[in-house]
Amino acid sequence: MGGWGWDEDPPSPRDVRLFENARRVYDRISDLVEIPGYPQDTFTVTPTLVCEFHGIATAGEPDPRLIPGRLRTADVQIGRVVVQHEPPPWQQVPALLEEACAYMNDALAALRVLHAAAYALWRINWIHPFGDGNGKTARAVMYAILCVGYGQMLPGTLALPDRIARNPYAYYDALDSADDAWKRGTIDVSEMESLLESLLEQQVQGAALDSVA
Repeated sequence: MGGWGWDEDPPSPRDVRLFENARRVYDRISDLVEIPGYPQDTFTVTPTLVCEFHGIATAGEPDPRLIPGRLRTADVQIGRVVVQHEPPPWQQVPALLEEACAYMNDALAALRVLHAAAYALWRINWIHPFGDGNGKTARAVMYAILCVGYGQMLPGTLALPDRIARNPYAYYDALDSADDAWKRGTIDVSEMESLLESLLEQQVQGAALDSVA
């Protein structure tokens, strides 16, 4: 989840807030994993849960227009000079989020955990349901799906969401690949699945090395 060494400058208040928010996200995922009988059998992704993760991840946001845990009420675009993606109108967000959650739950019911996680990571970003913090929220939902779907907090000191945030370019490419498929009228998050599988393997291998050291 990150941290600061003694030889580094003291963290700013914003850094401390982001770090604490990230810790609370992992704590919430841990709570979900520890509910008896919850993994796979009764766990569902809902718009309420997505909003809850957003609220945790963006707590303390100073911009009064961006309320933690609240869906956006205005149109947005991604990219400043060049528009990389124009999310759907804000009026469509609630229905699109419901639809996305239903797709994730169908995938989980079919035990396609990695596919559900990859889809969550792409689709939440594509819908862009919040004014800001969409990436953090998508990564939180993705990791919750993986941990609950596999029935444990996945081992490793550097968790998958942090690995993505630290090395985002392959992640951006996977998002673009899924976007291109959607423009052709298909759902294809195979590139995102491959990325998550690779990063998850790195995380688990790192945990094994930590246990030996």
